[in-house]
Amino acid sequence: MPMLGLGTWLYDDDKAFDAVTEAFKLGYPAIDTAFDYTNGKGIGRALKESGRNRHEYWITTKIEGGLSFNDTISQAESQLKDLGIDYADLILVHFPFMADGKPFTPEGRAEQWKAMESLVANEKTRSIGVSHFCKHHMLKLLETAIIPPALN
Repeated sequence: MPMLGLGTWLYDDDKAFDAVTEAFKLGYPAIDTAFDYTNGKGIGRALKESGRNRHEYWITTKIEGGLSFNDTISQAESQLKDLGIDYADLILVHFPFMADGKPFTPEGRAEQWKAMESLVANEKTRSIGVSHFCKHHMLKLLETAIIPPALN
């Protein structure tokens, strides 16, 4: 995982396109985005127009916390489609709770993590992790995880 990357939070598709295009000109090796940033199409356009081969850049994206198994898969596949790529280098569960801030049960997180592991098995991502998880979230997740999170 590269140590330098461009974050794209609060960018719309046009700003994301411009920022990724400029970042690649400056030699940035990585881009960070998320499903809920709704800028995947702009990033995807920049990736395509960059002329870089897929192995020449790193993509981290995030999906919402609190999703069912099927919704997790659907959201990840939707993000990959918007980005115009077959796989992400890293997909994270964005938060240990639902997008609206409501609590999400440990059993729900375990189900979502199984979906994340399925994304690895189906070569939709090379690695999986979490974001904003506290120690107690991580310890509970590790009780059932087959693939441990690559990072938090």
